[in-house]
Formats: sequence, C-alpha cells, structure tokens
Amino acid sequence: MYLKNLSRALKDLGHDVTVVTGPPDPQLDRDIPVVRVPCLDLYNPEDPFRVPTLSELSRPVNLIEWLGVSTTGFPEPFTFGLRVYRLLAGRRNGYDIVHDNQSLSYGVWAIARKTPTVATIHHPITVDRDLAVRSVSTL
Repeated sequence: MYLKNLSRALKDLGHDVTVVTGPPDPQLDRDIPVVRVPCLDLYNPEDPFRVPTLSELSRPVNLIEWLGVSTTGFPEPFTFGLRVYRLLAGRRNGYDIVHDNQSLSYGVWAIARKTPTVATIHHPITVDRDLAVRSVSTL
C-alpha cells in the first residue's frame, strides 16, 4: 500500500513516476508505469524453491541468487540491486531521483553515486518473515 500511495501522490503533484520492481508485483494505479526486473523468483508460492535451468544459472547474478537461497540466505535485496543497477546504467539521465523502498543494496548504493537517491526503511525483514509465518494455516 505504501508504494501505491507514494506513487499516486507524486504523480498527482505533477511528477513523472516509474516504479521498478521485482516480485511480488505491487498493486499500483493503472496510470503508473511499471518496469519489472526479471529474476529467478525462487519464492514464488506457485513454485517455491524451484531448481533453475543451467541456462538461467549461466548468468552470474542468477547463480548468486540461487546459491544464496540454497544456503538459507536471503539474497534478493542484493541481487535486485545488481539488476537495477544494470537496468538503469543506460537511463541515469532519465531520472531526477531514485527512491529505494527498503532494498538498501550495493547496486542502489552504486546508483546513488551518479543519481540522487533516497531510501525508505519500514521495518527489518524479520517483521515480514513473522507476518508470513503467521499467515500460513496448518491443516
């Protein structure tokens, strides 16, 4: 809801807003452009912890992501930042500011060296984990 409200408010103030996101897809108003950053989506509830193909693992960032998940890590913020850095490398002059919504990754840090960047931290990732665990019903 935070991203939906923030993007709507900025757009209503007359700003051009583009949301760059990974899964899960945010619920945004239809007039807010979204750029989806491809990833392995290893936490997809319809196919959790799937085994990527060799072709997928031939890409270094995908390999980092899969190895991280396979060793009980949570590499998504790190790999998302790398992917966004690569994505924005050719578009840096197209943005006046980048707003990082809680990834705090090295990729976003590198973007901040060339484009003004702000970050919002809502709560530690453990809060998300606890909410997810509580939402699962047992049979």
